[in-house]
Amino acid sequence: MSGLELRPVGRHNFDAVRALDAGDAQQQVASNLYSIAEAAVMPEAWIRAIYVDGRPVGFLLLNDPTLSADAEEKRFSLWRLMIDKSEQGRGFGRLALLALIEHVRTRPGARELFTSYVHDGPTGPNLADFYASLGFVATGEIDDDETVLCLSLDDSTTRRME
Repeated sequence: MSGLELRPVGRHNFDAVRALDAGDAQQQVASNLYSIAEAAVMPEAWIRAIYVDGRPVGFLLLNDPTLSADAEEKRFSLWRLMIDKSEQGRGFGRLALLALIEHVRTRPGARELFTSYVHDGPTGPNLADFYASLGFVATGEIDDDETVLCLSLDDSTTRRME
C-alpha cells in the first residue's frame, strides 16, 4: 500500500493521535497519550503517527539510542505499536512495521530491532505469529511479563516481504 506514511506527532495531529483507540488490545499497550508524554521526556524516543491515505490509523514509538547520548537503553526497540480498533485486520500494522524496519536500517549502528508483547494477553498468540511472520524471534528474555523478540536487520527475510 503506497498510501501508508509514518508522520511526526505534533500540535497539528496531537488530538487525532490521542483519540485513536486500540479496542481490546488497549489492555496490552499503553495509551497514546501516555506514550506521547513519555516520549516528551525521553530524547531517544522517535514517535510517529501511522497514516493511510491521509488519515491517522495508528501510532508507534521507537527507542532510537542514536538520538541521545544518555539513552538508558542502547538498543533499537519498538516500544509501542497500535492500530485503531476500526482499522485492525487490514494489514496496516504489518505495513507500518515494515516501514519502521526500513527506517531503522538507515540508522547508524542499527543491526537488530527488539520488541516485546504480553504473552498471556488476549492477543498474545496472534502477536507471536505476527512478529514471527516478519522474522522476529524470541530471545528467551522476559521483561515485565513481556516476551522479548529480536529481528536481525542483516537478515533478508523482511526484505523479501516488501
